[in-house]
Amino acid sequence: MKTLRMEFSTPEGKSFLLSLPNAKDGLTEVAVQTAMNALVTQNVFTSTLSAPTSAEVVDRTATVLFGA
Repeated sequence: MKTLRMEFSTPEGKSFLLSLPNAKDGLTEVAVQTAMNALVTQNVFTSTLSAPTSAEVVDRTATVLFGA
């Protein structure tokens, strides 16, 4: 499963991490930065965000060793 992880800075100097499961294939830097900037300017979270700091797509594979 691919997850889009977006990190933002806050006015207090802390980090705010947003993880979205089932990330689409083909996401671009421009598309993600545009979306992150929109989240900052529209102030959609209870925590105030200052700026996007990083983004990555994490592709995780789990292998069952035993059990189900």
